[in-house]
Amino acid sequence: MASERMKYMREMMQNQYKMQGIHSKSGKFRPWKMRMASNLSMMMLKPLKGCKYEKIKLGIMKGERITPPQVKSKDIIFYIHGGGLVAGNARTSRYYGSDLAINSGCVVYTASYRLAPEHKAMAAQEDCISAYETLLSLYPNRNIFVLGESGGAYLTVTTCLMAKDKGLKLPTAVAVYSVLMDASGEIDRSKNEETDISLSCHTLEQLFFNFCPDKILAKHPYVSPKNGDFSNFPPTFMAWDEGEVLAADSHILKELLKENGIACVGKGYKGAFHAFLTMGHMVPEAKDVMEETLVFFSSNKHHK
Repeated sequence: MASERMKYMREMMQNQYKMQGIHSKSGKFRPWKMRMASNLSMMMLKPLKGCKYEKIKLGIMKGERITPPQVKSKDIIFYIHGGGLVAGNARTSRYYGSDLAINSGCVVYTASYRLAPEHKAMAAQEDCISAYETLLSLYPNRNIFVLGESGGAYLTVTTCLMAKDKGLKLPTAVAVYSVLMDASGEIDRSKNEETDISLSCHTLEQLFFNFCPDKILAKHPYVSPKNGDFSNFPPTFMAWDEGEVLAADSHILKELLKENGIACVGKGYKGAFHAFLTMGHMVPEAKDVMEETLVFFSSNKHHK
């Protein structure tokens, strides 16, 4: 059963999504409206006190390094923000990034990858693998963990697939929340159309078209990860809202990992909402997910 705090946040988010038109089941999708509303809502979440924020160059894009008041680990976390691949940046990532840094005791890196509709696939994928390669060059002998929610979870998966194909050292472990596994329209997500308060299948179709209008490219594993090779994939922690339309994607990823013998832990939550995990310490369920994620990371890391 959902906590009272979760019920309150779910109702608040439902009203917000209705005002933004994100949950629309028809009509023209306006990515700039979603970007403005999403960025504004994330900026309203104040970063936790005590962290240091440094603007840096991360690969071919701008990013930030978030250092907690007390660095307790040499491990590195690369947090890839969500936002439907049309919204978000390193600055809007400060709330969750700071929560993550303080709770883990690790330095956290965030990035401002290129967004649709100005930049189509594979721009965001190239930005994220470039950022990961930069972190590998900076910390060749350290544990590097990668995590993200929604579009950021999608890019976490594509980063691992690309790193594997490049023959790079893979992340020690990853965490994906409310992941997207297909941009080609081949997954039937209609089951949760009525229970998802944030995204509709129509909105997803519009997001996919803005991101990758090329139907042939949309089937590529780096654009639709469900078509990728998941052998030797990093240990993966997963979480999602069981009532969201993207729950189908999470179940597909979990099955792919299972088929390939990859360590995978996670579950769907009832009565939550899409990407609720980034509420951090504000919601008991999100706080639990963060704690479980960090335990999973710790249990899978390589001790030098």
